[in-house]
Formats: sequence, C-alpha cells, structure tokens
Amino acid sequence: MNTYQLKPCDSMAIWATARQDLTPFSRLYLSIEISKHRSTTLKLFRMYRYWVPAFLFSFFFILPCLGSAEDERVEMLIRDLNHQDYNVRSKAIAKIGWFHDPRGVKPLIILLKDNDKRIRAQAAGALGILNDKQFRVWATKKFGHNEYELAIGPLIDALKDDDSSVRWQAVKALAKIGDKTAVDPLIESLNDDNPRVRERACLSLAQLGDNRAVKPLVGILIDKNNSYSVRTSAASALKRIGAEDAVEPLIALMEHGGEDWRGRSLAAAALEETGDPRIVDVLINWLSTEHNHLKMEALKMLGRIGDKRAVVPLIDMLGDENPMIREQSIESLGSIGDHRAAQPIIEILADNRESSYIRSKAAAALGVLKDPDGIESLSKAARDQNWELRDQAVEALGRIPDRRSVEALISVLKDRTEIYQIRVKAASALGKMKAEQAVEPMISVLENKREIIHVRIAAADSLGQMGNTLAIDALINALSDRRPKLNKRASIALHDIIVHGSETGHQDRGLPETLKPALKHDDPATRLQIVRALSEFEGTLDVLGKALDDSDRHVREAAIEGS
Repeated sequence: MNTYQLKPCDSMAIWATARQDLTPFSRLYLSIEISKHRSTTLKLFRMYRYWVPAFLFSFFFILPCLGSAEDERVEMLIRDLNHQDYNVRSKAIAKIGWFHDPRGVKPLIILLKDNDKRIRAQAAGALGILNDKQFRVWATKKFGHNEYELAIGPLIDALKDDDSSVRWQAVKALAKIGDKTAVDPLIESLNDDNPRVRERACLSLAQLGDNRAVKPLVGILIDKNNSYSVRTSAASALKRIGAEDAVEPLIALMEHGGEDWRGRSLAAAALEETGDPRIVDVLINWLSTEHNHLKMEALKMLGRIGDKRAVVPLIDMLGDENPMIREQSIESLGSIGDHRAAQPIIEILADNRESSYIRSKAAAALGVLKDPDGIESLSKAARDQNWELRDQAVEALGRIPDRRSVEALISVLKDRTEIYQIRVKAASALGKMKAEQAVEPMISVLENKREIIHVRIAAADSLGQMGNTLAIDALINALSDRRPKLNKRASIALHDIIVHGSETGHQDRGLPETLKPALKHDDPATRLQIVRALSEFEGTLDVLGKALDDSDRHVREAAIEGS
C-alpha cells in the first residue's frame, strides 16, 4: 500500500487524485490522514458509502480521528471570538454553544463584559445552550469535566446589565443551566423594568420549579399593572410549579377580582389542576355573571374538570340567549358524561328553530353520552338538509350500540343521493359496530360497479372488520376490479376474514383453491395480502411455493414466512 505524508494545504489536491487512482484500501489509509483536516471529513463519508467493507473499516479508524478535527474547529471558533469583525464574532458565538465543549465557557464569560451589547446578549444565550443541563452528563463523559458552574455567577451579574436583551438572554440561560442558586436573582428579575424580561423570568422560574417563587408569581398575576402576557406567564408558571401556597390568594382573586376578568380567568387557569373543590363552586358562580368572557372560561373549565356538581347549572345555561354560551354548554355537558344532560340536549337537537351548527354540537354530545334515548332524534337529524348536521348525526349513531342505530346507518349507506363522505362514514361505523344485519347491504354496495369507488372501498374495509365469511365471494370478485385501490383493500379484507376464521376455528377449507388465481394479480400489494391470507391455512405449501418466484421481494418474503 502506498503511504502519504499530508500537509493541510495538500489534502484537497490529493483527494481529487485519490478518488480516481487508488484502490479502496489505499483510499482508506489516505482518508485517515485526510480526516485530520476538518475541511475534508464530510467528503469521506460520501466516498465510502459506495464501498461497504471500506466504510466499516473507516467507521472504526476514522471516527477516532474526527475528534482532532473537532478540537481544531473549537480552537478556531475561540480565536474568532476576538475577531475585529462583528459578523465573524457573532457566528463564532452561535456555533461554539452547540459544541457543548467546556473550553468555550471561559471565553464566553469574558464576552459578557464586552462593549458591544449585541455580543453580550449573544454570549449569554450561548452560555445557556453550551451548559444546558440536558447535555451536561454527555459533555462530562466526553470531555471528562464540565465547567457550567463557572457561568452561573457571571450570568447572575448579567441580570443587572443596562441592556434588556442581555438581561433577557441571561434569564433564559439560567433556566437552561437549571441551578437553584439562580432562583432568588430570577425572583428579583420579576421586578425588571422591561415586560419581556419579567415574562421570561416567570417562565424560567417555572422551569426551575422552586416553591420560593410562588408568592412573587402570585403577586405578578394579581397586579393589574402588568401586561396580559406577563400575567399569563405567571399563571402558567404557577400551574407548572403546583404549589399549595398559591391556592388561597388565587381563589380570593377568582371570587373578588371585580372587573379584572383577565386576572380572574388566569387565576382559574393556574388552579385548574389542583383539585381543590372550591374552584368548581367559584366557576359555577361565574355562570351567573353578566361578563361573557368569564362565563365562557367557566364553561370550558367545568367541562375539563368533569365535576358532576356542574351538570345542573350547565343544563340551565342551555337556554342562554348567547349562541356561543349554548354551544359551549353542550360541549361541556358531553365532556362530563352525565346522562341527566341527555334529554335537554335531545330537545335542542330536535328544535328546528335552533341553528344547524348548535344542533350539530348537540348531535356530537349525544354521541359522547351514548344514550339510546337520542337515537330517534339522531336518525331524523341524519336526514336533515344541512350536511354538517347529518355528518355529526351519523358519527354519533356509530357510537351507540343499538339495533336502531344500525338501521339508521344502513339507510344512510343505501341512500345514493347522500354525499359520499357521509356514506363512507356510515359504512365505517357499521364495520366498527360489527353489525351482522349490515353484511348483505354492504355486499350489495361492494358489488355495484356503478357505485362511487370511495363507498365501495369503505364497504370492503368494513366487511373485513366484521369477519363474516358471507362476504368472501364478493371480495374475491372485487380483486378483478379495474381499480387497484379496491383490489388492495379487498385483499386486505379477505386476509382479515381468514384470520378471524382461524381464531374462531371456522375456516372454509376450499378457500385456498379459490384464492389461487389471485396470486397472478397485476398489483403486488394485492398478491402480498393473498399470500398472507393463504399462510393462515394448513397444507398450502404447494400454493405458497409458487409465490417464491414472484417478481416482488415483499411477496417472496411473505411466502417464505408463511411456509
């Protein structure tokens, strides 16, 4: 093997010659030398992807050399931190953080005192990325040490910088580092002159999760002089920390906040997951206020909390003049799932004077409640002039396991004047319900070549879900249809029916002979499903043996597995 002594300036020139003139193993030796120069490292992997053996050697021999290229890269970036050109310094700061190399900590700390405020801000941000606690264990293992603690003090000092961008980046960086010594300085930042810094301080305290921040955060949320974004961040932080110390003052704000509806709703959001029963009582009281925003917040939260005490008050809200209030009341009652709400919601669904949108919400809620009393109204709604209402009614009927629901869905499936999307939904619902009385109507749809293809495909899918052997002949006939999508779905359905038969012990022993011709189907996906179906039968080795010569690799693999 020829050997080469490379200089950095020679690497690219030799590279061009090596690709053409050397054997793979000579290239391997050369690549080890070239890999020491960072400009050509990436090209090595492009070259070796075509020679697997050489690539495996390069994996073991080249990767140890990559460290030298990275070391050189970090050293170069550290030098660039002191470059006269701002753009060079800025790019170096941005890149050095992502290396997570401890050597970058001290140079970046020095830049926190730079005369250029832009550099100070970028250095603070880079220190946060470089010392991110998610990478700290990895960095310690790789480099043998980690100097993140050195950055905490200088970043805390940066919280008092004259420029708000520097302070903002320092607040964010301290949260990334995750050291609890930063909690008290970050609490002081809640009083910063800049609202963006205060907002970021709330989020950073939430990340640190220390209870010392609870009272200051409550103060931020209660203070009406703070911007809505700052108060929202404080509420999010309190919700994340989840401290009990915040409950009393926030409930007081919910009850006695007066016209401060923003603060009251944010207090409720912060307390939503605490499980305190008093929150539900306060939210129920909000339903009688004249402020629609508080009403809406109360309705949404009561639905999410799911407390049964809210059912009767929510039913009363179904008669509100505001349609948005009625709509949200219906949704919340559906989320709670109490059957006391069924009859009032049925009345809304049956009320032709109500808007179709709200009636569709009522239909959806009845589907969630799964109350059989709503089937009659849902069946009527499935024939309404408004397609959105029909769509929701069909979906709701599919959730209620009842003979009347099945009959209504079959009626929708047969109706060729209905839009195909709703008929597809009806077919899918019948398949999930495994309704035996729907098998014959579904077969009729599948066999009708004048039928919309989407509906026929949905029928094939549903017949597969039902697992009824009566559908086998129709599905086999569908394999010869001129539409490949239907061929594929019919073959999948056949496979599902056969699997269901093998699980229940009801297999048609003559079926393999019937499926043989399908092994010559033009579509490989169809042939694949047929092979899988035949694999469920005993004594089909001779049939599967023919599939071993199939032109499609997946079909051959399935035949081998089935054998």
